[in-house]
Amino acid sequence: MTPTKQGSSNSHLTGELTMILTALHEHPALARALTDPSAPVDVRRKLIDGAFASLSPSARATLGDALDKNWDSSASLLNWVEETSVKAAWQSADSSGSINRCLDEVFTFSQMVYHNHELRSALVDRSRSVDQRQALVRSLLAPTMAEPSVDIAVAALGSHYGTIDDALSAYLTIGAELIGAQIAVVKLAQPLDSKQKKELTAELAKRMGTTIIIQEVVDPSVLGGVRVECGAEVIDSTLTSRLEAARREFS
Repeated sequence: MTPTKQGSSNSHLTGELTMILTALHEHPALARALTDPSAPVDVRRKLIDGAFASLSPSARATLGDALDKNWDSSASLLNWVEETSVKAAWQSADSSGSINRCLDEVFTFSQMVYHNHELRSALVDRSRSVDQRQALVRSLLAPTMAEPSVDIAVAALGSHYGTIDDALSAYLTIGAELIGAQIAVVKLAQPLDSKQKKELTAELAKRMGTTIIIQEVVDPSVLGGVRVECGAEVIDSTLTSRLEAARREFS
């Protein structure tokens, strides 16, 4: 499906807000100046126009809207910019009809980062600038993934959430919530067939009271059964867990 004009606009905004976030991380004095309650709003708006003159009026206006809020710290502003950036990417995916694809792609990237130690080392290497690491992610993902997915993966490298794993998990939650759903990470020894996936999705939706999006993790060490993580709830019916429970009971 061809992206709508609104989808393209949101995707462009995501990229520019990510650039703003990186700049604010690298120049904390600028972030403090933008959240200084003693400085008039119009003065801070001029600071935005000067510091980010190369960016679009839309990106500068979005950051300018944040000046109307009472921030308790510059970190709170950075959090807001990050979340606004990620939401814009998901909105782009939703308006272009590709949000389910993007949820799958971002989850796939999160699994790549978790399991590929060489990639992970490159992405957390502080000897490289954030821009360099973001460029690396774009070069890796752009050929095969949708633009919003790439934008979201890139944003995770400058996140306030903690590790890149924490950031991607939080971003996936934001994307799922946009379409009124919740993600269930299902770990099992063999992939679900279409019937099994449909039945498990329905069962979890009934239990959780919301639409469920299943993300599968195939792990041969599971031995049998499934382990489901859905928000704060964990359902573990794997043979591995039952054997461990039995071991504890008789130890």
